[in-house]
Amino acid sequence: MRLKNIFSELTATLDKLDQDREEILKISRKLIRECSIAIKHIHRKEFNQYRDKVSNIKQNHKELLLLVESHILC
Repeated sequence: MRLKNIFSELTATLDKLDQDREEILKISRKLIRECSIAIKHIHRKEFNQYRDKVSNIKQNHKELLLLVESHILC
């Protein structure tokens, strides 16, 4: 019975890690896409849109860091 509990806990932990990994990949792809758009705004001299995009990028970056750090400290 004890071994079953250990495997259940292990499975739950691995499932959580996999979910977080998927979320990290999703956020990182979003960051790359938004950086690309921000660069395009600079080339087009659309500085207001650029600033808005950079603000979004910073927020997404913070979210990504929090998610990654939550696993580094474990």
